[in-house]
Amino acid sequence: MTIGKNNELPAVYTTLIVIKTLLFHLKNAGAYSRQDLKALEARLDDISRIIENGKEKYGQVWFVFFKSQLEDCRQSLVPVKRNLDGLSHQLDPLYEKLVSLIRQITAVGSRPKVVISEIKELQEKLVEVESSRVEGKFLAPDDTVPEGQEFINDLLQKCHFIADSIISGSLRVDPTLSNLHDDLVGTKGKLEQLMLTQAWSMRETDLFDILQQLRRLDSLRVNDRFVGTDGTSPEEGQKFLLYLLRKSYALIYELLHSSKPISESLQPIFNQLSTLKKCLLEVQGSGGVSSARELFPFSINKSPGHPLSS
Repeated sequence: MTIGKNNELPAVYTTLIVIKTLLFHLKNAGAYSRQDLKALEARLDDISRIIENGKEKYGQVWFVFFKSQLEDCRQSLVPVKRNLDGLSHQLDPLYEKLVSLIRQITAVGSRPKVVISEIKELQEKLVEVESSRVEGKFLAPDDTVPEGQEFINDLLQKCHFIADSIISGSLRVDPTLSNLHDDLVGTKGKLEQLMLTQAWSMRETDLFDILQQLRRLDSLRVNDRFVGTDGTSPEEGQKFLLYLLRKSYALIYELLHSSKPISESLQPIFNQLSTLKKCLLEVQGSGGVSSARELFPFSINKSPGHPLSS
C-alpha cells in the first residue's frame, strides 16, 4: 500500500480494487444513493488523469494494464447507476435520507450489544418521513408527484423490517456465525481507529494487512452468503455481516482517498530514512552486528537546527 502517494499508479491499483469491490456490494445491498455513485465516479475520473500522467514513467505495458482495470470499474458502475433510473431527481434528498437511516439502523444492530433506544429513535425519524406523504404520495418541492415512489416505499419498508426485527430479537447473528461477526467487528474497529488518527501517521502495512484480512473474510462466502461453523448458511446475521464487510471496504476507500502525501520539505528526511532502513536490513540479513559500536555509522547526524534534533 502506498499511503500518501495518491498520484502514483501503485496506489491507484489498490483504490481500483476497493472501488470495484464496493460497487459489487452496493449493487447487492440495493441501498445506495446517486451521491454515493457520484463520489466514486469523480474518483475514477481523477484516476484516469493519474494513469495518463504516469504513462511515460511506468511504460506502455503498465499503462494498458491500469487502463483496463479502470475500464472494468467503469463497466461495474453502469448497472449500479441504472438501478436508480426510475427514481426522479426530485426525490433524491428523501432517498438519501432513507439510505442514511437504513445504514444507521444496520450499524446499531451489528454491534455486539444492541441499544434498543437508539433503534427507537431511528424509527421516529422513519415516522417523520412517512408523515410527509400527501394522500399517500411523496411530493416534489413544486407539489407534483414525481416518479420513483416505489423506491421510497420499498426502502421505507426495509428500514422498518430491520428495525422491528432487531427490537423483537428475530434478527440476530446465528451462533455459528459469531466468529465471523467478531472478526468483522474487529476489522471495522481498527479502521475506525485509523480514521481518528492523522492520515499521514499510517504505516504502509496498516491498510495492507487489514485489506488482506477483509478479502480473506469476503472470500469465505458461498453464493454470496457467509457459511457457519456447521457448514450451513443461516439467514440470521447475514445482513449484519454484509453491512460490516461493506462498511469496512468503504472505510478503506476513505482512508486511501484522504491519505496525505509527504511534504516536500520532509522529502529529504524521508529519503534519508528510507536509505537507512535498507542499509539496516542488509546488515540484519548478513548476520547482524556484534556490538552497538558497529551501528555508529548508521546514526543520523542530528546537528542543531536539524529537523530530527528535537
